[in-house]
Amino acid sequence: MAESGLNPQTQGIPSAPATSRWRSRRVMVLLLIAALAIVFWPTIETLRIAWTDTDSLTYTHGYLVAAISLWLLMRSAKTLDATATSDWRFAAVLVVLSLCWLLCLRAGIELLHQILLPPMALVAACAAFGVRNGCKLGFGFAYLYFAIPIWSAGNGILQAITVKAVQLLLQITAVPAYVTGNFVYIPAGAFEIAGGCSGLHFFIVAIAIAALFGEIHYDSLRVRIKQLALAAVLAMISNWVRVYVIIVAGHLTDMQHYLITVDHYYFGWFLFVFTMAAFFWLAGRMPASAEGAVPVAGDGGTPSVWIRGAIIALVAAGVGPALNALSPIRDAVASPVLLPASSDRWTGPEAAGGAWRPLFPHADRSQAGDYRREGRVATAFVAQYLQQRQGKELIGYDNAVSGEQGGAVHSRQQVRTQQGDVVLLEAGNDRERFVVAYRYLIGDRRETGDLSAQFAYAAASLRRPVLSQIVAVRTQCTSDCAAATEDATDLLDELDKAIVRAIAASPGQ
Repeated sequence: MAESGLNPQTQGIPSAPATSRWRSRRVMVLLLIAALAIVFWPTIETLRIAWTDTDSLTYTHGYLVAAISLWLLMRSAKTLDATATSDWRFAAVLVVLSLCWLLCLRAGIELLHQILLPPMALVAACAAFGVRNGCKLGFGFAYLYFAIPIWSAGNGILQAITVKAVQLLLQITAVPAYVTGNFVYIPAGAFEIAGGCSGLHFFIVAIAIAALFGEIHYDSLRVRIKQLALAAVLAMISNWVRVYVIIVAGHLTDMQHYLITVDHYYFGWFLFVFTMAAFFWLAGRMPASAEGAVPVAGDGGTPSVWIRGAIIALVAAGVGPALNALSPIRDAVASPVLLPASSDRWTGPEAAGGAWRPLFPHADRSQAGDYRREGRVATAFVAQYLQQRQGKELIGYDNAVSGEQGGAVHSRQQVRTQQGDVVLLEAGNDRERFVVAYRYLIGDRRETGDLSAQFAYAAASLRRPVLSQIVAVRTQCTSDCAAATEDATDLLDELDKAIVRAIAASPGQ
């Protein structure tokens, strides 16, 4: 029988020992990823909640992105170079990142400790397998960002662009419509192009597909940028068409169309399928300016030094989570007073008579009251947290010092008083104008910045239970706000001094 001339090795078919080496590298990478997921489980849990949020739906593609990210890592694992050795310097970097993760976790800043997850995984891979191999795994780790809620920051921009684009389409097609703000009025009714109509979900998925397309084909950076731009533009156009068609359907059917009365969400995904088909057709015809580097399988087996490197990397990564477990957050002792009694210059507190009620719904204790001086009235407010945790922060999305009836905030500045810096807001409406002065107390430490207050609490909570408070005062402007500002800052300083004295005198503080 004539020889076929086929040679498994020369034809690119791996031999059994080579396949075994690839598998051992994949197992090493997989075990490192699994261990990191366990170590940083609090962050994984927050991502799970975002990925299963069926109300907003924006990040429900998260599990698919995580699966693709894992596949990319396994794809890259077989190309790892066995001649590269572990780099212990990255273990020190990982300790720093782990401590930053801990502060973000304790501060309740969810997005920040989520953002830290991919770089921590990359640094751990560099420490365990060497810099060269870590870089090969970098794209797989970075791909996870398509499932991390960093993209919500651009939702308002996409929403504004959608409003303008739909307005233009309605004008071009002579559909009778009046657009003001985010509302579109037609003879049959009105539509609001709300935040959920921005097309953010389509945008994220589109550029995730484009990024994956470029990686699979090992395209050059220049070509990948073109692909990302193409996918982004097509996704936005698809969403504009979706919103436009829904409005036209409402106009033609007197608001009785299926897209109006039942559902229009999946109609968007129907259009998105055709959009991505157009992307694949156009991207496949893009001329490549340069060939991207195609990784080749690494030589040699899995070195034993990688095992030691992985263990050291995991120990370094575990510093933050270990401190978190060893120093659990505990309730602080409540301050004996919320609003102190009268001072030399102010009398009170009395029952608050105005409509101002700052919103701090998760505070353990809060109180509002009026103080008087020479016929003038100032309303004070204190909210107290015995401990903070995710969803129960001093500075959170549900909190608003201006309150529901505070009116629009016209200006914000930081001024210095006898007791330190204070945040000063001018707010109100056409009828009334107010000044609101406030600062945060973290234990006996005064803070005015939102982030600095949260990080101050995070650091202090590692040593002892910490009482967190906001102290605020609102006064009404008359002819101008100068006198109101003086009254607000003066009363705030008086309350501040009394509250800090009470905290220092309390047992257990």
